[in-house]
Amino acid sequence: MFKKFLCSILFLIFFSISNFSENAWGKFSTIDTYFYNPIVLNVNELLVLGGYDSFKNKPVSAKIYNLDTKSFMDTHSVMSIPRISYNSIQIDKNKILVFGGQPKHKDYRGLFTKTAEIFDLNTKKFRRIGDTNFIHIKPSIILLDDGRIFINSQDKPEIFNPKTETFSIVGRKKEEILYAFGDKKKPMKFSFYTLNHYSQSTAVKLQDGKILIVGGFPYENFYNDKYCDKNNRYYNKNFNAEIYDPKANNFIKIGQMNRQCLSCTATLLPDGTVLIAGGKGRERAEVFSPKTNTFFETGKMKQPRYNHSSILLSTGSVLIIGGIYGEDKGMKYVKVAELYNSKTKKFRKVGFTKEVYPSSKMQVIDKNRIIITNSKISEIYKY
Repeated sequence: MFKKFLCSILFLIFFSISNFSENAWGKFSTIDTYFYNPIVLNVNELLVLGGYDSFKNKPVSAKIYNLDTKSFMDTHSVMSIPRISYNSIQIDKNKILVFGGQPKHKDYRGLFTKTAEIFDLNTKKFRRIGDTNFIHIKPSIILLDDGRIFINSQDKPEIFNPKTETFSIVGRKKEEILYAFGDKKKPMKFSFYTLNHYSQSTAVKLQDGKILIVGGFPYENFYNDKYCDKNNRYYNKNFNAEIYDPKANNFIKIGQMNRQCLSCTATLLPDGTVLIAGGKGRERAEVFSPKTNTFFETGKMKQPRYNHSSILLSTGSVLIIGGIYGEDKGMKYVKVAELYNSKTKKFRKVGFTKEVYPSSKMQVIDKNRIIITNSKISEIYKY
């Protein structure tokens, strides 16, 4: 009897540690739209910029969600070019930059767009501005120290200037001949503006204001002898990394990573170093040191994953959630959440999310709460 009682107690302890309780994770449904991109305005409000009604297939106006009352306030304002899967960032206390995505319009036919607009929090209206120079799909979007916005995807970076509301290309154009599936009868010219090719890379701002760019690979299914081994087999690996200096407006070559980093995350730690975690085929994480411009390996992740999300908590630990494990038929969505302790340099499981979150977005609400958003579902992590 005592053994059964002890086993029950141990099970309850284990269960409470390995699963988030309803008090730790909260879930709420948003408006009935697909591919919205919410922004935390303050500790009480979340801005949902729009999207499409899943039943009526029509544009939805921007709404402000109150986290306390769990209610929406409709702004009755629709994007000048309604779109899904768009990118957004708050550029000052009154303005939100929206760009890219897929417009639901007969002229676009499902293609991604370069169009951009501003949502004014005072007037609650959208306003068209000039287009981006490139199409950006899941880009790194970083607020620079001088107020400008650094945007990078597919090795084509540009900067948005809030004062002039214009986009300008960063770096010098380079070109390289690649071949479709290695067939030299099918050459194609690719252009890029960073020092190296970076498809599915990630970027993070360092404490000195510079930008670290890591990971990715040369364009999928397009390669040349540079990306093949001695047996002419395509290995599609990229250990390169570089730094962009916004003040000097140039890219700086640095030491290589220890492992390939495809669809990984980069998180700035309290001591100024950067945690590089996850990515296809990676279990062990590594840390970048800005002092030496080098990478060194750190702890092994509890759950290998890619297309996941990470964020620094006020405790100094890094929360990692969501993502995908495996490929093709063996691909699985990950619900396991884990924490990286920057002091012990170790990972530990902290539970499971209610939903799956590939390529999700995490934002800080306050020092004790993180909101995770993806498609129509959001969860709040309290710690």
